[in-house]
Amino acid sequence: MLKFINKVFQIFIDFLVFIITILILFSLYNLISIKVLNKPYTNLFGFSIFEIATGSMEPTLNVKDLVIVKITKNISLDDIITYEEDGNLITHRVIEIKEDTITTKGDANNSIDVKVPKTKIVGKIVYVIRKGGIIREVFITPKVIISITITLVLISLCFSYKEKKPDKPKNKKNINKPPKSKKNKNKEKKKNNELNNKSFQNIKDEILNQENSKE
Repeated sequence: MLKFINKVFQIFIDFLVFIITILILFSLYNLISIKVLNKPYTNLFGFSIFEIATGSMEPTLNVKDLVIVKITKNISLDDIITYEEDGNLITHRVIEIKEDTITTKGDANNSIDVKVPKTKIVGKIVYVIRKGGIIREVFITPKVIISITITLVLISLCFSYKEKKPDKPKNKKNINKPPKSKKNKNKEKKKNNELNNKSFQNIKDEILNQENSKE
């Protein structure tokens, strides 16, 4: 049972490390694209990711939510899209489409937006990560990254540690004396007989001595 728990925990740790690594790499790629290459947004395999900064789309989208945007100009009515306006990226819902322009509006706003040229469209939202901005901020902070990494490594080591069992003693070689040969057995038997005869003779002599002494 303990081995199973260790295995499950190890899989969880590996998955968590994988997710953290992806977030860090994407954040670094996003930073390089915008700050170094001066791109307005990141294009990673036809997708980009943005953080909601205002409450204009509440309750559909909230501040600190992350939205994954598919980069495309092919949009429909009621799509939530991201577009560029005066150097800013805005995420609102499409309420009208014309040949060369679109009109959008924030769900929480009373007024509609100005008409936006279709060339300014970045793409439409395909997925929302609730409060993902908070998670990203946590994981891209160097101190937090180092602390989490060290903690995960230590936990992983604790669960993967196995107490070494004492080595089993090797089978001792048979130190018993080899079986005696027939010849040796005969010699030993003869020797024992001689000792018995001597003992008997000694007893006999003692008896004779005692009798002589009585006389």
